Amino acid sequence: MLIVEDKKEKSFFINSAADIFTLLKISTDIFKSEGINSARIDSELLLCRVLRVDRSYLYTYPEQKLEKSQINEFSELVALRKKRMPLQYLIGKQEFWSRDFIIKEGVFIPRPETERLIEIIIDDFEKLKIRTKVKNEDIRILDIGTGSGVIAITLKCEMPFIKVCATDISYEALKTAQLNAEIHIENGAVDFLLARSFETFRADSPSKDKPFHIVVSNPPYIPEGDCHKLQPEIAKYEPKEALFSGEEGIDMIKELIEEAPKFICPGGMLILEIGEGQKNMIKEIYAAVDKYDEINFYDDYSSYERVAQLWIK
Repeated sequence: MLIVEDKKEKSFFINSAADIFTLLKISTDIFKSEGINSARIDSELLLCRVLRVDRSYLYTYPEQKLEKSQINEFSELVALRKKRMPLQYLIGKQEFWSRDFIIKEGVFIPRPETERLIEIIIDDFEKLKIRTKVKNEDIRILDIGTGSGVIAITLKCEMPFIKVCATDISYEALKTAQLNAEIHIENGAVDFLLARSFETFRADSPSKDKPFHIVVSNPPYIPEGDCHKLQPEIAKYEPKEALFSGEEGIDMIKELIEEAPKFICPGGMLILEIGEGQKNMIKEIYAAVDKYDEINFYDDYSSYERVAQLWIK
């Protein structure tokens, strides 16, 4: 087995007799040499994409020879992953809440930690109905910065009776979200809008007519000076506008906390994903706004501060 690297740092497996076992071994070694911790599983998932099979197939038929076109395709994927392009962009999907979502290059990649937002909304749904005095079918939810749509779509799948609207400033993200909605929801029943934050909604509605009962967001919350601390997959490839938010990472969170009461019905909920170390700053913003009567913080399953939940008076 020979590997030739050209001047553009693309690797090509040129042995036309390469089998699954050999390709996996060599690509795993390449990834390990680049410091990629998930080297073996990345190799397997990339080869699964090329062969259009699941991982069990690789272990059932390790001696299967690949066609030249398949070897070339796999080699190109290996070269891109070696450059630290995220695996999700290369295989075109990411699992979230036990569903596969389409992920395209330039769209924020959902993380498993974000599932905590879904869990808390579902757990507190009865509390929300009591506080707002609203029935299931009248609950309206807004997802700000929807990205690939995982939050909005998952909520609609888990609670089909709710009405869900989602916004993003990226047209490419909204196209991806719409594709995911069509896959997972009958009639793709989520309204996607190209907008920043609350800008398409009226802020002067009477209290009882405010448009939403829940506003949820996984906003950018990384301090701008922390770019060098991120993995290359994140820093080089994911959209900057979905990652960074001011010197302390709190700018967008502050804006949402200040603006949300204009758009959420009395008794409703604002729920945000947050970063480690932002809890005290959020408490100060909450107190200064004086439009909420309760605030709660939740850790993710790695015991990192992850969610801020604020209830409207």
